[in-house]
Amino acid sequence: MLVAFTLIVASACEKDSCDQTWTQVVSVPITLDRSAVQEEIGLEPAMDLCLGGGIYAFGDYIFMNRRDEGYHILDNRVPESPQNVAFLRIPGATQMAFVEGKLISNSYADLVTLEMDGIQSATLLSSTPNFLLDENSLPVSEDLLVVGYENQEVEFTQSCDGSIAGQWQGCDFCDASVFSAGNQTTTGSGFGTPTVNTAGSMSRMAFNGNLLYVIGSSRLSTYALENNLLVNTNNQQRAFGMETVIVREGFLYIGSQNGMHIYNLDSPRQPSYLSTFTHFTGCDPVSVENDVAVVTVRDGRDCRNRSGNIMYILDISDKSNPVELASADMNNPRGVALYNGFIYLCDGDAGLKVFDLEGGSASTVQQRQRQVYDEDSMTDVAVLPYPAGDILLTVGDDHLSQYSIAASGELTRTSRVAADDCL
Repeated sequence: MLVAFTLIVASACEKDSCDQTWTQVVSVPITLDRSAVQEEIGLEPAMDLCLGGGIYAFGDYIFMNRRDEGYHILDNRVPESPQNVAFLRIPGATQMAFVEGKLISNSYADLVTLEMDGIQSATLLSSTPNFLLDENSLPVSEDLLVVGYENQEVEFTQSCDGSIAGQWQGCDFCDASVFSAGNQTTTGSGFGTPTVNTAGSMSRMAFNGNLLYVIGSSRLSTYALENNLLVNTNNQQRAFGMETVIVREGFLYIGSQNGMHIYNLDSPRQPSYLSTFTHFTGCDPVSVENDVAVVTVRDGRDCRNRSGNIMYILDISDKSNPVELASADMNNPRGVALYNGFIYLCDGDAGLKVFDLEGGSASTVQQRQRQVYDEDSMTDVAVLPYPAGDILLTVGDDHLSQYSIAASGELTRTSRVAADDCL
């Protein structure tokens, strides 16, 4: 990820020395003091809702990301009237998951693990520094947290033994370690034992027992939560452009800008790559149920695609050879959920669309469409299997909506909460 862009000076040293010194413009980490950032982590009174990130549901609570600031927490015990009850501040936060009752979120390039006592308190248990950095990134001192990058001229020296050294602002000892607040005895999340623990389809994290899978742009990392510490068990490089990740029935699925990747989890600490369904370049979430996968591809400024918006339906009965069953043009597909044989698709300004996967006698995807809710723009979706009845949770640029799901797949909106657009 961090590569030299411009070579400014290259000069050999004196003839009687095999050392070489040169100056390059490189992408250097922008850093903050880690302890100062982590002092800000904690629960605060509720703030006005502002959307710009993902959604997550745990137990009877909904977490709505306020990009780079933290998470709005909504009490959803009454889905007809969700209550904005608290704000969990985590500087740099964009992604989260609950693993064995512990809340794990990124904080810029760090991963932080929190003990939640409901909405009463949030205690930092541990931190995994700079987990998002590419293995070729320039290192930083262990007390610094990477929050971005800037171009900077750096003088490098290659010694006779082949080692290369360079100094830049923010690099004192240039190593990394695991920070721990100490082994603390915990008794759960304070949210009880939930029947709901699910992220929206745009998530870059997925849990599997005590394991957490995290994707960067080109790396899949596996972590095990052990004694409140995240232990890295595996890292794998893939082509650039990974965007979303889910776990279903012993397999891991990654949506990337050029296709859907499938991994076998027979050895869950070390996922094994199986296959890829390739499509044209574009932004790509994935949803899976049994032997069917739904993949959406959209265009946009950040998607390296200006040529198409498509939903694919795939046969994944043979995980080593996913096969296209059908496809159809869409408006601007984003989040997607496949549940009980129905596809719930957030199609941008075209709203929320419902498709019957079986389709009866329908011969095209369009003929399988059963409902459309076009009063709102939709960006992401998640299914909440509450004991009292299944709920479909959707989020747009300026709202969060919930729908009850009938056995027929039909939706009835139960609530809509207005929010500001943070972006």
